[in-house]
Amino acid sequence: MRVLREPTSPFHEQNVAQIAAELAESFGWGVRSDASGNLMIERQDHAEHFDPSEPGLLLTAHMDHPGFWARRMVDRRTLEASWVGRVPRSYFEGAAVRFVTGGSPAPPVWMAGSRPGQARDYRCGGQPVSGTITEVLRYVGEGERALVRVQVDQDVAPGSIGQWALPGPEVIDGRLYAPAIDDLAGVAALLCVMGELGRDRCPVRPVRFLLTRAEEAGFVGCLGHCREHSASGSRRHDQVVGVEMSMATTVATPGAGPVIRVGDRRSVFDPAVTAGLARVAQRLEADEPGFRYQRRLMPGGTCESTVFQAYWGRTGAVCLAMDHYHNVNTHTRTLDRESIDVGDFVGLVKLLASVARSPEAEPDGDGVDDWLEDLWRRQSPLLEQSSA
Repeated sequence: MRVLREPTSPFHEQNVAQIAAELAESFGWGVRSDASGNLMIERQDHAEHFDPSEPGLLLTAHMDHPGFWARRMVDRRTLEASWVGRVPRSYFEGAAVRFVTGGSPAPPVWMAGSRPGQARDYRCGGQPVSGTITEVLRYVGEGERALVRVQVDQDVAPGSIGQWALPGPEVIDGRLYAPAIDDLAGVAALLCVMGELGRDRCPVRPVRFLLTRAEEAGFVGCLGHCREHSASGSRRHDQVVGVEMSMATTVATPGAGPVIRVGDRRSVFDPAVTAGLARVAQRLEADEPGFRYQRRLMPGGTCESTVFQAYWGRTGAVCLAMDHYHNVNTHTRTLDRESIDVGDFVGLVKLLASVARSPEAEPDGDGVDDWLEDLWRRQSPLLEQSSA
């Protein structure tokens, strides 16, 4: 729940990054940032067990959620702020928002991806300031950068993070409600997996974690990471599993278990990696009472696994089915908290930890070739027998 309480927005993920770094280090993992400000997290003792160049497993989630950041005070009570995220324009004017201003400097480990002059704008913590959107100055389209004016009750410093003024996280009747579950619940799940794996004395294979920036702004952190490591040639052969929260559908519902995501709106993922994930899930379903999973195409949006698949291949994805995607309640046509099933979250952590520990999760084939060969062996004699 700690991560889910933090304010975040594209390019302003410092609060989440600070907590993630602190928790990862407490579990025995090393943390650094890359040139784009993504967090790279690795076991400090991997060098004792593995060749650093050996392909491993990369688990990834993004630290941002659609949101605002303050640009400047136009006058004593008017703030100009930027926005990035897929939310229809009709939800903006008159909406209640909350900015967090002041606080302490952002963690140095996260600052590597900031440009000169930006450091003073990145703060962690601070005091909440309430406001109301009075005008949309620019709105190009969903997912594009917008510019708004907000009536506020006190000054807001440049760079301060703003989000919809929604109640904080809470669990009600087995459902988790929070202002920003996409993808902070994904980050929380990976932190739980780090805690689980931190107790393993001898890991099965190298496991790394990547927490990215600005996914909602067009995969900026993910693209930066892929371009950097594609150019250097390092880690291009890691198996990648993206962790997301995805819009619930009529066939992928909260409460039916974590989803092995075979694809998204734009692409499908590596069949062999997907098959490896399914093998682990099937074993858990047989061995663990109450565990269940779904295997679905999730066409509600495009996720970072599409980026990794395009650059590196060997990519799969898992997600949780989520209601009120990007805080839009389509039934009431109001802004609302996102929600997931708590049991699904527990199952997601169990699945990911098992994938990290299981040789059977390695993408050594999807089993289709063997199945087809067996089918031909058994059924091809009918070509001759059917005419008899």
